[in-house]
Formats: sequence, structure tokens, C-alpha cells
Amino acid sequence: MNRRISAVVLVLMLAGCPASGTGPTPAGEEPTATTTTVPAPTTATQVTTTVTQGPTTTEHAAGESFVVGTGATRLRYTVTGVNASDRIGGEFGISADAQFVSVALIVTNVGESRTRLTFDRFALIDSRNQTYPPDQEATLFVDEAITARDLAPGATVRGVVVFDVPLNQRDHRLRVAPSNATSTAEAHYVELG
Repeated sequence: MNRRISAVVLVLMLAGCPASGTGPTPAGEEPTATTTTVPAPTTATQVTTTVTQGPTTTEHAAGESFVVGTGATRLRYTVTGVNASDRIGGEFGISADAQFVSVALIVTNVGESRTRLTFDRFALIDSRNQTYPPDQEATLFVDEAITARDLAPGATVRGVVVFDVPLNQRDHRLRVAPSNATSTAEAHYVELG
């Protein structure tokens, strides 16, 4: 810091000294104006630190709330439970080809426009990366099916999505894609075990 101050003082002193060839202007010549730029002394340096949020994770645990989508079509999801069974819908329901996995969810529209939940937003992925779409027929036998619903801004629904998966597959993950098929937002994944 002392070096900077000394350098500024030296520059100011030299700026006040006349250069060679100065003096009265000879007869018949016009005086020429000269400009000298002197840097202003710096007394303090301000460092601004901006804290930026890192990239949001797309991996979540059951019970954790997360938002999928961007802009007007943002939905907040929370997985509240997972159940495996071989039959859905009681006495008049249907049996699974292998086993049904029902994923219970809470979904809230945190966007600014009405948003439709559809079957193709969800998938179940096993440990071998095999993907299983929701079983639409089984979902018809569930009173609290969460898909094929319109959500107004601020509205919340509770319900389930049903998948028919092989018995020998474990360590499932739920994939939740943005509700707007043209969205550039990333899908999110929930570890179900």
C-alpha cells in the first residue's frame, strides 16, 4: 500500500515539473495546449463476493420435497410412501403380471398456470436401468390416482401412481419429468429402495 501512495506522490510531483522546451512562445507561433493525465489516488479497494447457488440436485430421498419444471409450469413433489402388492382394487380389481409398486405422492402447483399431470411424467427405474411406465389399467382401480388431473396454481393433490414390475427387481427409483413436454428442465429421481 505504501508503494502505491509513493508512486502516486511521485507522479504528482513530476506532473508539476516543466518539461524541456517550455517557456515563452516565440513570435509568430501559436501556443500549443497540452493535456497531462494524472491517475487519481486509490484509497480503498472494495471486494464484492457474490454467493451463487450451485446446480440443483436432481437426486432425492423419499420424504424430501423438490420442484420440477421451470416458469409457469413448476410442480413441487414429495414421495410419502411406497407399497408393493400383487393385487390392486380389492375384490373387483386386477392382479399384477408380477408385482404392483404404488408410489404415494403429494403434488403442489407452484407455477403461475394451470398444469396437467399425465402418466408419461412418471417412470420407475430398477437397478439394471430398466424403465417401467405407470400401469394405466391398474391406476383405474385406484381411487386416489394422481395422474390425469389438472392443478390450478397453488393447488395440492395427494395420490398414487401404480407400476407393474418384475418380482426380482429391487432398488427402484422414481423418475419425475417436467409437466411441459417442451421444457428444458431436467427430470428428477427419488430413491425408493
